[in-house]
Amino acid sequence: MDEFIPTQKTKVFRVKVPLEKGREFESVCKNENKNINAKLKELIEESTKGQKRYFYAGRILIDYERQNDKFVWRVILENGKKVLVLDNLNIDFIKQIKEGCEKAIQERNDWIHGKEGVSIPSKLLEDENERI
Repeated sequence: MDEFIPTQKTKVFRVKVPLEKGREFESVCKNENKNINAKLKELIEESTKGQKRYFYAGRILIDYERQNDKFVWRVILENGKKVLVLDNLNIDFIKQIKEGCEKAIQERNDWIHGKEGVSIPSKLLEDENERI
């Protein structure tokens, strides 16, 4: 007699976590009035909803609104959509961002190109018997 074995329609997961993390997770579940399996299922469903894009292509736009004396930070995505990032930025915030960017770019340039600003491939300077 042929026995029909149904295709499995569910997947069971087991995970080991440090005791303290496990207690914290149990506390979260209790606060949300959910059992552990329901919370894990919710987390799995959230993490697998479509493909998340972590990076988008576009341009940064910072506008000054004279009537309100404020700066507005927007992004224009490659599809043309404008997205507001932050509103009502003051001049001190903009200055600190500018100074921070300039410092970081200079640090990067010093690291990559050296203080003299010239990039020389290491292969040109290597001798067969001696490394720099």
